[in-house]
Amino acid sequence: MKQWLAKARLGLFLTICMETATLAAHTDRIVRVEGGWYDATFPVPVMHLEGSIEDVARAHGAILAKLPEAKETLRYFGSVFDNRVAHNATLENLPLARTFIRWAYRHLVRNLMIDFVPDRYRAAYAEFAKAAGLDEDEVWDALVLPDAGLRVASLLYGTELSPLLPPSFGCTSIIWNSGHSSVLHGRNLDYDGVGYWDRHAVVIHVIPNEGLAYVSVTALGIHAPGITAFNEAGLTLAVHQLTLEDTQSSGTPVAITSAEVIRNSRSIDDAIQIIRGMPRAAGWAYVLSQGRDRAVIETSASEVAIRRSSEPFFYQTNHVSSPALASHQIFFSPGGWLDSFSRASRLARLAQSGATTGWATPDRLAPMLGMGRVANEVSPPHRVAGGTIARLDNIQSVIMDASHRRLWVGVGSEKRAPNENTYVEYRWADLRSADEPELTEAEITLLPEDVLGASGVKLRELLRQGANKKHAAQNPGERVSLLGEYVQQTNDAAKSAPSLPGRWPGVYLHVWEELRSGALAGHALKSLLRDLNDALKDPGLVVPPTNGSNEVSRAVVHHHIALGRFTRARLLDLLGRRPEALYEYYVVQRTAEFERLKVAASYGLRHPFDWNQAHRLAVDFAGIDLFQY
Repeated sequence: MKQWLAKARLGLFLTICMETATLAAHTDRIVRVEGGWYDATFPVPVMHLEGSIEDVARAHGAILAKLPEAKETLRYFGSVFDNRVAHNATLENLPLARTFIRWAYRHLVRNLMIDFVPDRYRAAYAEFAKAAGLDEDEVWDALVLPDAGLRVASLLYGTELSPLLPPSFGCTSIIWNSGHSSVLHGRNLDYDGVGYWDRHAVVIHVIPNEGLAYVSVTALGIHAPGITAFNEAGLTLAVHQLTLEDTQSSGTPVAITSAEVIRNSRSIDDAIQIIRGMPRAAGWAYVLSQGRDRAVIETSASEVAIRRSSEPFFYQTNHVSSPALASHQIFFSPGGWLDSFSRASRLARLAQSGATTGWATPDRLAPMLGMGRVANEVSPPHRVAGGTIARLDNIQSVIMDASHRRLWVGVGSEKRAPNENTYVEYRWADLRSADEPELTEAEITLLPEDVLGASGVKLRELLRQGANKKHAAQNPGERVSLLGEYVQQTNDAAKSAPSLPGRWPGVYLHVWEELRSGALAGHALKSLLRDLNDALKDPGLVVPPTNGSNEVSRAVVHHHIALGRFTRARLLDLLGRRPEALYEYYVVQRTAEFERLKVAASYGLRHPFDWNQAHRLAVDFAGIDLFQY
């Protein structure tokens, strides 16, 4: 009996210890500060903030102070410009030029944009920085970067320094009727910062003293609530980048303008009035919905164009529709242009195929945003990389249902983007209540294997890991290793399946990353050339596009073939096989559809490619293209 009691006491003691440890672990993941709280027990953590603009910013900063690792996202974006200048090959031996560019950026671009931030927001960001334990300059560096980067890139477009920022950031929005007076607004945020933003994603619920309550999906430390959000008036908002030459430094950053829209707009007309009333720095598309109403407000420094629609299935990517703005549009690489139009083209084909017939549901919309099979799509595109809605640089994917105060948020992993894994649902009973949202069990699980097959998924995961900026910063050689593994897997698979699709993107990227990393021995170059020649047999490239093919799809294939031959020419030059290289340059110069590639090929006809040029290359990893030849 005594032995049994001793065992019982021991069991009770262990149970209490385990429960106490569980409670402690749970408590460690919940942060409470004056004016708000943060709960990391959700799949994507939730933050709740209340009060004035200053109070809300201060509470966010106080939470960030207790989660110091999460500061890395803001610090990454704040350092992007300086890092680009420091690693620009053209400026490598020009320290005075680097110093001047940094000075000009700070005083003629960055500081001017800060001057156009309303006083109440400047005070709020000062409170945010103080509470977070950050230097205020760090906060402003990150806040103005999206607009300041576009301003600098537009000024340097067409020069040797163009661009200092990656060119083909992409976003996709789909607004689809889900009932007689409601819509679902799906949104992919495809942007710089893989490994930072997606790692620190957060859902923020705000009840302001003035204005409307709203829910925003962003990243810890990125105090920009209007990038992806909905408010209590049933208005949804997603902001997309546009690359335009019509920019100015005397404008308010998009983070401020979009925050004003989501806090104060009871209708799309209110949003239009707010956007018109604020000075604009660069090109942005504000994608809005409310009930059956939807609109895209395309803006540049001097123009505002409004596209309203009653279409049941409505979408926006990263190019403009307005003739007034189209004349100002620039693309930093053919890949950037093709990527935006490819995404729009696929959505148009889905609408034509009947895949969008009937009311929208989250489980029908999620595969369109992400990596899954879409119902009624006869031949899903092969999407190992490039030219798809589910991009390699996706850092956030959200489906908003403002009419019912709920949203679905994509949850990614180290190897998969947020729109290639699982979406979880959050629901609020009342946006004016401080209660936690309900985390329903209505998860949406995407199965990339249904589209890519098991081998394709492995290849896609390698490319995604290669796009991780945090890993690249910590281990610069990791990307080359990952791409080398990609090549090995495709070569092994090709032995049993010579027509294996998906060989081209990873092999192509691997070649250029190897060339950028330094001079290679002859046998290594021959191996790269052999792999490239095999990759150009990818079924997606060797099958000639038919007259019935989509025009954008044909352009993608032609461009990839031209890039392949251009790459082959440079490898032949490095191997000393100049006559063969000249032939490849000649073919590209005659057949390429994009002027920049033709110019590069023409230069190759006159000057052999050498290792001094190789380190100047810039690879747009997400768009599978070169943007600096």
